[in-house]
Amino acid sequence: MDVGQDVRQDITNRVLAYMEAGTVPWRKAWTSTSSRPINAKSLKPYSGINFYLLSMAMFENANFASDNRFITGAQAHVMKLRIRAGERSVARVIRMVEVDRRKAGKDSVGEVIAEENGKYLVMKTYAVFHASQLEPGLPPLISARADVAPVAAVGSIVNALKETGLKIAEGPFEPAYLPRLDLIRMPPMASFKGVDSDDVAANYFGTFLHEISHSVGAPKRLGRFGMSAMSLQERAMEELIAEWSATMLCSGIKGIKLGEDHIQQHSAYLSSWVQALKADKSAIFKAAAAAQRTCDYLANISTPQQAAVPVASTLPAANEPIAAIEPVRRKRAPR
Repeated sequence: MDVGQDVRQDITNRVLAYMEAGTVPWRKAWTSTSSRPINAKSLKPYSGINFYLLSMAMFENANFASDNRFITGAQAHVMKLRIRAGERSVARVIRMVEVDRRKAGKDSVGEVIAEENGKYLVMKTYAVFHASQLEPGLPPLISARADVAPVAAVGSIVNALKETGLKIAEGPFEPAYLPRLDLIRMPPMASFKGVDSDDVAANYFGTFLHEISHSVGAPKRLGRFGMSAMSLQERAMEELIAEWSATMLCSGIKGIKLGEDHIQQHSAYLSSWVQALKADKSAIFKAAAAAQRTCDYLANISTPQQAAVPVASTLPAANEPIAAIEPVRRKRAPR
């Protein structure tokens, strides 16, 4: 994969090519045998835009599903490994670095994003390879992910958010987060589709995490949006942030995936996402950064517990006003 000097435009063009073909490449079907991409040397998960870039690599290469490790050539050398002859990098990851302007010209440091106090903030890219491209090879992967049941993991997040004032209501309505009420409305699990009970539960919790991600953007939490009505483009970008947040959250909880319900709910946003990305080559990076902040916020306030946690709370009165901002009301496909 070759990336030119304008890194943001190159990556945006790559994502746009998928979107304009009607495909959303980060929608990886997370299962018990796959997880979020990690660095093979540090074993730390990739974050922000790198999570999505490598998720696309996993989408494009089905044989990557059983091993989520990636590594740069330099890191492989340190580990006394080699990139197999003839192999090409599967993606490029991004790193922001500060460069002293006096020691390097703009043309030699990468894509300059900003200049301040005699320094460039530079976007640099690094070619990465998959574990399967290494010689003599890595030892078998041992997952560091705790096998916490979805109901416990999501329940822990819900309980932590309730401490901040969030309300949860379950009933016969569409999934939605209502900012003016600081309320998530969820239909019962039985109303979700699936090939079996585990699949139904996965769809339910995947959707729930999407609505939770919206709630984190409320003014009282991260302040991603205000209390005035959003434009169509703002709503579309908020949906993209929530989708990416849910994707990242799903990848960290065993047994949760983005199911068909979730995928079909967002097909209507594709054209809006295309317009937003075409208008601003930084939009995809802004959305990824916002999604990462959402996940970091939830990680900081919650600790998964190995116990079932109820997620419904008292319904608001029937005459409660509906929020003017509803970037999160979503239609589910009929069963």
